[in-house]
Amino acid sequence: MSEITSPEAGVLFKALEKSFSSVSLAIFKKGIGHLQTHSDFLSAYISPQKKSKSCFSGSEVFFSAPYSPKAKFMALEEKNKARSKFSINDIKDIDSLARALAENAVYCGSKIIGNCGHVHSSDNVSDSFYVYLSHDILKSEYIAFCELTINSKHLFGCSSTGETEFCINATETYRATRVFESAIAVNSTDLYYCYYCIGCCDCFFSFNQHSKSNMIGNNQLGREEYASLKKELLSQLASDLESGKRVPNLKGMVGNQ
Repeated sequence: MSEITSPEAGVLFKALEKSFSSVSLAIFKKGIGHLQTHSDFLSAYISPQKKSKSCFSGSEVFFSAPYSPKAKFMALEEKNKARSKFSINDIKDIDSLARALAENAVYCGSKIIGNCGHVHSSDNVSDSFYVYLSHDILKSEYIAFCELTINSKHLFGCSSTGETEFCINATETYRATRVFESAIAVNSTDLYYCYYCIGCCDCFFSFNQHSKSNMIGNNQLGREEYASLKKELLSQLASDLESGKRVPNLKGMVGNQ
């Protein structure tokens, strides 16, 4: 993040740092350091964002789809430059048409559409604000290292989220808040290392739970006992993240990686 120094990018990164700090406080009850120091950790669950040079201007173009290494790219604002007509010699037979098409095909990256502001190094972003290194984002704000996001805000390292807020490394969520390193969370809050939790709150390392709270693993605890253990676990996680120590991730634990 620090290598991009334009004034507009500076506004974006300042806003995202503030958002990341707020999310850290909401999830861990303390800060875990700067956003840019966690870029590798936050990229664990998303498709890698790629970049190329525009064949027209040489400017950077961002995209996520697996295009051919020989593909040519342009930015969305350069689309009018790609409207050259085939010559009469190009349309005389199938081989000529195929060759002309191959020579003139240009893919469009860095597509930012609709009412957007402060979007950088991203693709397929619509009606969203303060977005960085993300793709397929719709009607969302304060988003970094994310993909496939709609009607969400304050997300970092998340994938396939809808109406979700204040999460780090969460995937496949809907109407979820304060979720960390979890997958498939619906109508749930305060989940840590959880999988397939529906209508749950305050769960740690819990899988396949419905309408449960104050759970650690498959153990149902009293509210005070859970709160005490949660405080200790969050303090350890936050300290490890702040110091740069690698913490467990859900994918690694269940996949034996």
